[in-house]
Amino acid sequence: MTKLVEHSDFSITDFWINYYNETITLIGILLIILLLCVFVIMRKKVKKQGYDLRESQFQEERYRILAELSNDIIFDYDIYSDQMVYSDKYIENFGRKSVIERFAELKEEMKYVYKEDAFAFENFCKQLGGEKQKIEAEYRMKRSNGDYVWCYVLGRTIYSKDSQVRPIRVVGKLSNIDIQKREVEKLQFKAEMDAMTRVYNKVATKERIDKFINNSRKQDKHALLIVDMDNFKKINDTFGHLKGDEVLKEGVGHLKNMFRGDDIIGRIGGDEFVVFMSNVTSREDIVNKAKSIGKAFYKTYSEGDQEVTVSASIGISIFPMDGENYEELLDKSDKALYEVKRNDKNGFCFYYEERKKL
Repeated sequence: MTKLVEHSDFSITDFWINYYNETITLIGILLIILLLCVFVIMRKKVKKQGYDLRESQFQEERYRILAELSNDIIFDYDIYSDQMVYSDKYIENFGRKSVIERFAELKEEMKYVYKEDAFAFENFCKQLGGEKQKIEAEYRMKRSNGDYVWCYVLGRTIYSKDSQVRPIRVVGKLSNIDIQKREVEKLQFKAEMDAMTRVYNKVATKERIDKFINNSRKQDKHALLIVDMDNFKKINDTFGHLKGDEVLKEGVGHLKNMFRGDDIIGRIGGDEFVVFMSNVTSREDIVNKAKSIGKAFYKTYSEGDQEVTVSASIGISIFPMDGENYEELLDKSDKALYEVKRNDKNGFCFYYEERKKL
């Protein structure tokens, strides 16, 4: 019995020793396998990172080459940081830094935008980071030499990968369209101008005035004057049409010298002109202009023993009191002009008022 018990104790101890050794061996094998797996994974990750780095470098290099080959200026706008980055051609063309912080706040670039195009530039900046996928604008920018050039800006919005409604960047191009724009302006000028007097023709006069009125506020006040040259037919009949053309050009010259660049001057008939005075501040300003026109137009022309005196009759209407568009204002001014014409001419009259002698 004693031997059997001793033999049984030895077998159990040996079993546990063997079990422990086998367990340690198994754990070691598992650790080796785990380390091998980690090594393989890390190697793939490092390899992928290396590939991604090379791919990123390749993309940057491709972007740089494309930017150099293109005549356009490439830009990349970060919506969250409000940072605009232009390609190097921006420096070449405008002589300013190509990275602009707080771009949409308009503090940096606005001072280089042509004054009349400020609204177009502001509207472009407002659309950055908005819902529109395609953003376009045209405005004039100041170059390093002080000249302004027409630019066309086209941008495409990029959205976050996890959300197609969350914009993160806008990429696009800025193109110099100055030559094309000026050619269009030349063609438009030819189409809109009266060939002889070089002021707006009848159609362009209406379009320009209506456009200005449509952009006006209710509190704005403008004046529309019809200027009719008295006795102009006698000039043609007495001295010929060449002399008549000279008299017309002389009269238009006076009008151009009297009015601002914002005012609109147009020829709507043989000896009849329209002057649209924008943003008038007082009735006195209009009266003074009417009197100045009368003095400038009043002149006696003579050849030999023949002479003809030319003067001006002027009918005046006020926006918005007398009309809210060109046709209404023209009709009221024409009625006022009629009052002047039937009372010895050479004077001016506001709609619904008595004629005033010049």
